[in-house]
Formats: sequence, C-alpha cells, structure tokens
Amino acid sequence: MTIPQVLSYILDHGLSPEEAVDAPRMLPIRSDYVLEVESRLPESVVAGAARLGVQIAPLSPYDWHMGSFQLSWRDEKGVNSLSDPRRAGRAGGF
Repeated sequence: MTIPQVLSYILDHGLSPEEAVDAPRMLPIRSDYVLEVESRLPESVVAGAARLGVQIAPLSPYDWHMGSFQLSWRDEKGVNSLSDPRRAGRAGGF
C-alpha cells in the first residue's frame, strides 16, 4: 500500500518526491467504512470524507505501520535520494 500511495502522489497529483514521501498515508478502507489514516489530514478532507459516509480513524502523525522505504530518482539536478521519516534509515546517492 505504501508504494502505490507515494506513486499516486507523484504521478496523479504532481507532488515532488520529497512531498510525496512526507504526505499522509492510509490503510485500506474497512468494510464498515472506517478509514485509518495518519492524523495530518486537513479538517476539510475529514469533513469531505464524512459527507461520503466514511469515518476517519486518525493514527499517529507518522505511523510506522504505513511502511517505510528509501527513494532515489533522477531529475535535472542529477541523482537524488531520501529516507522515509516514518523509520530510521538513510538513503545514499551516487
């Protein structure tokens, strides 16, 4: 669930890799329409979910159950890398 969410933030929503890794993540919605998500969501998003009948169950701001990884990418500045803030780790560049 981690990789598709980060990729969607980058490919579908135009976030930078740094913004995408830092953005709130969620677990799959449960059959009772409860969505467990990191608690950094804006109140407008929580209210919008409620209008759709989805109850938000907030988790810690950077929940380690959301997975963690190191990310490398190439752009006009060269090769870059970063480590997910949800766990201890270190990404090295070239």
